[in-house]
Amino acid sequence: MGFVENRSSIKWLNPADARRDACVRSEPECIVLPVVDAEHSAKPPVRVFLGTEPGQYRAERIFVYSIEQNRDPSRVYEIYLMKDLAGFDRRGWTTGFTNYRFAVPHLAGCEGRAIFNDVDEAYFGDPADLFDADMGGHGYLATSDTETSVMLIDCKRMASVWPLEWCQRKLKKQILTRTLGEHPGIRGDLSPDWTARDEDFVVGFSKLQHWTTLQTQPWRPVPGRFVYQPNPTGALFFDLEKAANAAGYHVFSASRPSSLYRELLERLRRARGSARGGSAPTPARNRRLDNVIERVGARTVLDCGLIRNAEGDARERLGLRRKLRVCSFDLTAPNTVEACDGVVCEGVLEFLPDEDVPWVIDELFEHARRFVYAVVETGTRSERLGDGSKLESHPRAPAWWIEHFETAGRCHPELHWTLVLSQSDRFGRKTLRVRDGGHRGSSSPTVWVLGDPRPESSRQALALADALGWPYQYLELGFGPLAGIDGRLLAASTAGLDRASAAELAPPWPDVVISAGSRCVPVALWIRERNHGRTRLVHVGSEGGEWADPFDAVVTPYHARLWPHPNRIETAALLTRGPAKQLARSPAQVGGPFETLPQPHVALLLGLPDGSELSPDAVRRMGRDVSGFAEREGGSARAFAGAGIGPDLTAALAEGIGDPDGVRSAPDGCHDQVVADFLAAADVVVVAGNDESLVSEAACCATPTYIYPLAERRFRPALPLREWVMQLANTRPVNNRGTARPQQGLEYLGARLIERGIVRPPCDVNELHQNLYQRNVAQPFGAPIPSGGGTAHREAEAVAGKVRDMLGYGNSVWSPDI
Repeated sequence: MGFVENRSSIKWLNPADARRDACVRSEPECIVLPVVDAEHSAKPPVRVFLGTEPGQYRAERIFVYSIEQNRDPSRVYEIYLMKDLAGFDRRGWTTGFTNYRFAVPHLAGCEGRAIFNDVDEAYFGDPADLFDADMGGHGYLATSDTETSVMLIDCKRMASVWPLEWCQRKLKKQILTRTLGEHPGIRGDLSPDWTARDEDFVVGFSKLQHWTTLQTQPWRPVPGRFVYQPNPTGALFFDLEKAANAAGYHVFSASRPSSLYRELLERLRRARGSARGGSAPTPARNRRLDNVIERVGARTVLDCGLIRNAEGDARERLGLRRKLRVCSFDLTAPNTVEACDGVVCEGVLEFLPDEDVPWVIDELFEHARRFVYAVVETGTRSERLGDGSKLESHPRAPAWWIEHFETAGRCHPELHWTLVLSQSDRFGRKTLRVRDGGHRGSSSPTVWVLGDPRPESSRQALALADALGWPYQYLELGFGPLAGIDGRLLAASTAGLDRASAAELAPPWPDVVISAGSRCVPVALWIRERNHGRTRLVHVGSEGGEWADPFDAVVTPYHARLWPHPNRIETAALLTRGPAKQLARSPAQVGGPFETLPQPHVALLLGLPDGSELSPDAVRRMGRDVSGFAEREGGSARAFAGAGIGPDLTAALAEGIGDPDGVRSAPDGCHDQVVADFLAAADVVVVAGNDESLVSEAACCATPTYIYPLAERRFRPALPLREWVMQLANTRPVNNRGTARPQQGLEYLGARLIERGIVRPPCDVNELHQNLYQRNVAQPFGAPIPSGGGTAHREAEAVAGKVRDMLGYGNSVWSPDI
């Protein structure tokens, strides 16, 4: 039942969250926003208590930033972060801060007013207006009896109503039931402009946005616990985050570190020791660092630590073989060192509190001109200090570190960064995983394109490779009997390949692998594993791209109906290899399909994808409709029959066209050339709507394109099951507060099956058609021919630009040489 009931399996699904059970704080962290360039107001400080937890660091940052953007500059604001507070029994809590809200009166000293907010909220108005609101004699204001995500609290009055022991031991529902039962009228209504749940947000009216449905929170705080789905107001969060990134904003900073960070520094000063690792540099580590230095042409290196080291000590510890100027920088001291070409930080970050890791990483980037190189231990390790005591590190998942470095990298796109993650397996053996990103210089990466035997899959991978503009090597893989096994079972493996293809995969390993088709997924993962995580993986297509987590970028069409993911790029149609009219024609082709026939030339493209079934009558009717359309326009019609169209259907199509020679098929290996020949000669294109590949190819040329809908499909027993799982996953049961309850039970199981690619939603070809109609790329068959001609739909170039940015090969340039 652990897979079905996600609340009980959180540690199994996301082991990094196991450490979150530790309650290490005796009181909340207080962030003071002082008066800013204005006359000091006589009003009391605005006190905001935020219920939060370590996994919500992105939401926490945006919450505080939203107050910074909407605050009264003449007033002091005090924001208390209630996180990991000691003394609370958190069993049965939905979040890690559920009952902290009732402890606000006690944490506020049982005096004055205070606002409580959940961390999944953001202000679009000044919280001071809420803080000063008329409470009408009530003890607290809230939206309803059961909704307490935002409250204005009279702390003196509510301290006796909510005894601290209740807050620490009882469940939320018990506290609310007893409060409202024993104290009628204690709650007053909160003005509706101070809470907007998800899609209820109204621009210009709503002053507080609450992303209340946990499985649709845009920042995806606990992907191991929920399967995240789209949020209609997600852009509100991302716009705030984009502005905060542009401003380089952090809740904590070198001038305003957390209390735990200050305690760490005080301990280090008392111990008069070093928090640096004492192990000798390994040859492999030397090579990695030397390779980075050589790649970027660095001349100066800054060695960062918690305690300043002498230059000679730093050079010996780093094992640098090159003649470089090495400086040392103490992260705990004032910023007195100028920037260097490169910054190296090893054995430091894992000892820092969660709140301070983001700004410290940003400091590393601020001091670098070309690269940042960091080494962290993801598990537990300790360092012996000068007084004999041990300094314990904080275990954190690799994904946690990668996200922080990628966030910093997006704010400093001109820098290259390398993150070496040291991990221990279940047997205690050390393994290294290398992740790098950011700017990679002017040289092109080495690229492998893995070819899938299905032409429509390889066609998409090659289309992206062409659009990226990097030299690439195309590997046409051969597969054996094990290739039919689900890729998730094979994991990183070449077991599905035949011997010849497996032998072809050898070092030097590529920088980027582009794959398509589910059979190529284990091979791509295997290549990255052999390259210690350095190879970046890009997958194209819904087959194999259902589960986006293993890849750096996944390109899938909207009509595949897959879950949103930070690494997913969605397209209106399948990628094609550029304008079809520019494709080279095969020598096997003889003449054009229309030769000397009268214009306009109307080309009918008919394919038969998996799962479809056409009757001769339907094909004959389609041929007559297209031929009649061409005759009414004074032209002629010819047809292309794709793979899978047998002799009976071909004869029926020719009969419908009215010409025994009016249908052409593609010889083996000549599909692209024959389709290009048709599209090059056609004045109008009609494509049967059941083949998404042919529809996408037709949409790529600037010729008026019509889609002829075909509803007949072969019955597939698994199709109703897949559709039922999709509907189940989208179920939003309502809780007693009137909001969607946290994802669990069967809807969680269904969502996880889809997210992991175990059950793939049926493609909605009608959605593909609608996407093209909305872009004026195609029209339903029967509409008049547009006077201005057709519109070419070419997404490959735009997708390639996004992939370059995601992989760190954007248009940034190095800083000038010094």
